[in-house]
Amino acid sequence: MSGETCDNMLQERKVKTRKHFTIRMISKSELHAFVLLFPFVEVHVFNIGRFYDVVVALAIAYVFFLLITKQLKLRKEYIPLLLYAAVLVVSCLVNHISVLPALYYGLMLFAFTQVVEYFIQKNELTFFKVLRAYLIFCLVVTTFFQLVSQDLFGHSSMSGNYNNFAFGDNFLGYYYIPLIAVCLFLDRIKGKRISKGTWVVILLSLVSLLRAWSAKSIIGIALVVIYVLLFYGRKAERIFNPWFVVITYVIIQLGVVVFHVQDYFEYFIEGLGKDITLTGRTYLWSSAFANIAKSPIIGYGVNEGGIMALNTTLWGHAGHAAHNMILEILMQVGIIGLVMWVVYVLMSIFKKTNAIKTNRDTYHMLLFFAYVSLIMQISSGNLYHALLMYVPIIMCLNIDKLFSIGQKGMENGYQSMYRNKFPKYR
Repeated sequence: MSGETCDNMLQERKVKTRKHFTIRMISKSELHAFVLLFPFVEVHVFNIGRFYDVVVALAIAYVFFLLITKQLKLRKEYIPLLLYAAVLVVSCLVNHISVLPALYYGLMLFAFTQVVEYFIQKNELTFFKVLRAYLIFCLVVTTFFQLVSQDLFGHSSMSGNYNNFAFGDNFLGYYYIPLIAVCLFLDRIKGKRISKGTWVVILLSLVSLLRAWSAKSIIGIALVVIYVLLFYGRKAERIFNPWFVVITYVIIQLGVVVFHVQDYFEYFIEGLGKDITLTGRTYLWSSAFANIAKSPIIGYGVNEGGIMALNTTLWGHAGHAAHNMILEILMQVGIIGLVMWVVYVLMSIFKKTNAIKTNRDTYHMLLFFAYVSLIMQISSGNLYHALLMYVPIIMCLNIDKLFSIGQKGMENGYQSMYRNKFPKYR
């Protein structure tokens, strides 16, 4: 073997060694995505008073800058959300209260959807990769402290829920469920069924939510586990179509909130350590119905906490959310605002595209996760503090574009979704 050949082999080995230990730098696109994502993910330890409000306001202003400079195209499907924000402002004016919270929260909801839309329109999956990395970090750290020192970050004096490192007990599911959806989506683009990393995310999410023991999140993760084990990658997955989502959601909503079917499962609910009133929610729902009847068209507006401005009192504590998404919307913006919100959701999930016909499995998967997010909101009313629940809905709306990005091999050479239809139904 010649000396020149040996030198070449040695040089090649050095190059491989250097590559093996190289730490990849964060790209400008990833940094851009994180800066825009950060304001809309309310991590507990970073939520420092008015500083956070200023960051959100800057993000909102930047989104409108993108729209004005035509770097971001406003799609017709998002116009109902703008109208929702307008109705929220009108509601505050009619009820003679400050419109600043209405502008803040109404535009925050709209701006978040546009941040996701912005990166999709740029033909990038960067946002979803950054979202996955950031939420996995929050998941790992939160679970660690839950197991080691659950009370380290304090707890609510009223509900007793722990604040945790990233999200309070009642909010964990609103972040973990979209995280799992994004992980599964990126797995499918790369031609994998379910990667080992995604299984770890599902397992850690399950551990964290069991530790928190929030009923709605337990229901959410239970549905996800059942789906992954019994439906994912099978023909049965196609049951999660838009009509199934809408009809069953309405039935469950009416059954739980109006007819209180949970009363028939009293022993089971109490066996889980919960009471038949669902921690007082049934009282809040009854109060909400009575107040909605007094102002059904325009509602009562929103206060600085992002909940209905009507100062109701329960158990000596004033200022409660309705603890149900639909009732909370009615309390804030009435029937007019509810119609705007419903129109947006329906326009997003009833999306007719060629991509759905070609690869309907991913579309049904995203519908399922949108469905679970809505189910969890039956016993909650976090309209603006759990914005990640809209991620699967936005992905359903953009399913054609997302497939196109995968087909072009963008984002680290992902395989074409059209050439590699994985997983195959069995």
